[in-house]
Amino acid sequence: MKTYIGIDPGKSGAIAMVSAGMNDGIPQVAMLGLVGKGKHSELDISNISIIINVCESPIVMLEKVGAMPTDGRASLASFMTAFGELRGMLKTLGVPYQLITPQAWKKKVLEGLAWKGNKAASIQYCNAKYPDVRLSHSDRCTVQNHNMADALCLAEYGRMTNA
Repeated sequence: MKTYIGIDPGKSGAIAMVSAGMNDGIPQVAMLGLVGKGKHSELDISNISIIINVCESPIVMLEKVGAMPTDGRASLASFMTAFGELRGMLKTLGVPYQLITPQAWKKKVLEGLAWKGNKAASIQYCNAKYPDVRLSHSDRCTVQNHNMADALCLAEYGRMTNA
């Protein structure tokens, strides 16, 4: 059975997995994870590759992102480095992936919700569709993470468009 994986890239990004047949269990969502400290931290690519390798027939939806006018040079460079590392890892593993713009997945998955300019729309969708999925960093954290919700929506987009 295929597993659809959504990756919201960046140091504060997340990864989510959805099975082709939604009755196969609760989707899994996690932060991408970092190694190192402070401005010298980077994505834990080895851990991300382990997560992907344990999935059966993974198909990855990687959010295709670009620069925002408010991005500083240093943060943009760090973000694009992480994005490049993720693409390189997927190519090295031989895992098929699709680059999906935020507009494309939001139009399909968040249909009917006011998603333009609304970061909470993906959280709202995930809470309704997957009420048992935790969208926070830990059990003690009550703040829901929009990056985790976006990753889950990307995985759902993969399931909806490739099933």
